[in-house]
Amino acid sequence: MKIAYVTMQYPVPSETFAVIEVNELKRRGFDVDIYGMRFKHRDFTSLTDNMGVDPSSVSNLKFIDLLKFPKDLFKFREELFALVIWILNHSISNFHHLLKSFLLIPSAISIYKDINVCKPAVVHLFWGHYPAMVGFLIKKYQPDIDVSMFLGSHDLETNYPGSLAFSNNADYLFTHSKDNLELLNELNYEVEKFNVVHRGIVLDNKYSENDKSFQFKTEAPVFITASRLIKEKGTDKVLYVFKEVTKNWPNSTLHIAGDGPYKKQLKNIVKELNLVDRVKFHGHIEQQELFKLFEEAHIFLLFSNFKGERLPNVIKEAMYKGCICFTTRTPGIDELIQNDINGFVIDEDNISSLVKYVSQTIRKPDFFLKEVSVTAKEFVAENFNVEKSIGMYLKTWNKI
Repeated sequence: MKIAYVTMQYPVPSETFAVIEVNELKRRGFDVDIYGMRFKHRDFTSLTDNMGVDPSSVSNLKFIDLLKFPKDLFKFREELFALVIWILNHSISNFHHLLKSFLLIPSAISIYKDINVCKPAVVHLFWGHYPAMVGFLIKKYQPDIDVSMFLGSHDLETNYPGSLAFSNNADYLFTHSKDNLELLNELNYEVEKFNVVHRGIVLDNKYSENDKSFQFKTEAPVFITASRLIKEKGTDKVLYVFKEVTKNWPNSTLHIAGDGPYKKQLKNIVKELNLVDRVKFHGHIEQQELFKLFEEAHIFLLFSNFKGERLPNVIKEAMYKGCICFTTRTPGIDELIQNDINGFVIDEDNISSLVKYVSQTIRKPDFFLKEVSVTAKEFVAENFNVEKSIGMYLKTWNKI
């Protein structure tokens, strides 16, 4: 079966979960083409190398597509006219969406043109906002091609009017958290049509409970956090909590993996807190290198208040690699962390409370920490395995 994925840009550093999905499909022998509505990422070559992406299967927007657009205007004039009317019908009252939709028309037509030639069995809209433009064209002019659409937290925050309109025509709808269903209902989607499929991670089976020593060296616990370095991800809170922890455990260390515009401010905070010798910034690193850091660390911290946060893959990966995970409450987190059983969800979003919970856990007996770690690994393996999640997609597509 030939499958086409439509997204905004592929690959990108913050969307490793997209690569995980596509790679699993390819591992199973499916022919997958990926289309991006924007120009390729500036680090496209290094990203494809590091993430194991076949660049020949990826088609992001190119300048040549824009140059060809005048010719496409004539050849696909009916489709273009229909798309313009569709955009006006659904986005006329929202200037931002209207403008962006019109700017993306050449990209939508170019992707539709390619799909019209290769004719995959399934087109999957990996994001359900602006890629819905492509979905509209396919279902109107190539109705024999089945189209599925994913609507995640980013789509719900974007609230593109075309998403709701196209959801009534999509052959199948997916979301990745039960918590999303309430918001989908509020936005007038038919929630009974949605299939909840958690995003899975790759289980490499290299780590076992015996690999990581929980003879917890309380004089030198190792902490780690990993995220895009933006204010909303709460890495500054991690630093303030870590500073308090070092008062009782002065030999503690903290690893920060990730990159972003807030990095400079975070480094300044590290200097102000006199933590330069205790904190290491790793920047954006390959996944295997991140996994190695998880295996060496004891405690993972993520104190995010990012509006689009839903069941972060990085927490799943840290849990699977044996870290004790602490995070603040974000939508759907209870589907991943069962508090005091396989990790810790802290409702109070202030430094003193965060410090209290982290410190109490460090003081707990080694056997309890080990029990939490093993339980976390087993839970992730059972409920967030990419082989199972992709299996659910394939089962649905085969039904179609």
